[in-house]
Amino acid sequence: MLLDRYPSVSSVLTATRAGGLTHLVGAPEPPGLTLDSVSTEPESVTHAGARFGFPAHGPGSLASFGRRILALVVDWLPAAAAAYFLTTNPSLSALVIFAAVTIISHSLFGRTLGYAVAGLRLVKIDGLRPDPGRVLVRTLLLCLVIPAVVSDDDGRGLHDKVVSTAVVSTR
Repeated sequence: MLLDRYPSVSSVLTATRAGGLTHLVGAPEPPGLTLDSVSTEPESVTHAGARFGFPAHGPGSLASFGRRILALVVDWLPAAAAAYFLTTNPSLSALVIFAAVTIISHSLFGRTLGYAVAGLRLVKIDGLRPDPGRVLVRTLLLCLVIPAVVSDDDGRGLHDKVVSTAVVSTR
């Protein structure tokens, strides 16, 4: 083997790995950085909503994407069914019915039927119920679809960012 034939270079060619940092045995370590000073612990990762004071899990935490989609489907299906059976223009009527029910429900109760089923509530960033003006703007943006698809690091859609609201878990 190469190291057996040339013992003088064995210290240069032998590498060790410790703490995620590789260095050559016999070579000086960089100043201020030693293998003992390198942490193998993962960096502290903040949870979604931490910057607004929302908890990581449980009631009051930001809602997951799946639960928000469930709420949307539960809210959309009755609006679509009503529009299909009761109007001559079901596409536009479903959107109008959905928007009207969403605005009224969020303004009065802070949640829709779909939000109740999914265990969600709409709140302002400070945790209070949003006023009807915020709900109106948020719902109109939601009906445009694109703002709801564009989200930030916290998972809040553009429609929520514009009016400073968040969807939180109630359970």
